[in-house]
Amino acid sequence: MKFLKVLTGLMILGCCWACGYHLAGTAGTLPPQIHTVCIPDFANRTVQFNVERFVSDSIREEFIRRTRLTLVSDRSTADALIEGEVVYFQATPVTYSSSGEGNLHEIEIRINLKFINNLDNSIVFQQDNMSYTDTYRIDSGDVSGFLDAALERMGKKFASEIINTIFTGIR
Repeated sequence: MKFLKVLTGLMILGCCWACGYHLAGTAGTLPPQIHTVCIPDFANRTVQFNVERFVSDSIREEFIRRTRLTLVSDRSTADALIEGEVVYFQATPVTYSSSGEGNLHEIEIRINLKFINNLDNSIVFQQDNMSYTDTYRIDSGDVSGFLDAALERMGKKFASEIINTIFTGIR
């Protein structure tokens, strides 16, 4: 019986390893010579104030959480650079309250992103118009507070998708 438990455990471990499963912080698809990364604030090409801050901060946090890299602030000393720009922002009411105010909004953000290996000046990953859409409810008439809270939550979800896309897109 003990042998079967050990064998089952080894089979599960082997399947996870063969499927490319990695623990958080090990991002095995990054070039091995890259140890530091700089992620400056993204440019904002929209009229929505501060949207780039939410996206940039979330990507930094997610990258640190899921990779072995050290975040540095000086792009000239970084082994890698992640640059981006927010190119589209739209918040559209989906449902309305009895007073005619939007109480459920669909928000869409699109970014252009580039991951550069500074050691050889090569582009490791690049994608334009990466898009993320989600819906958020407003419980009160505070639209600006709603947008900040929604952008913070949305930035975290979008950052996770961005990191997944980068790792699957690196060749």
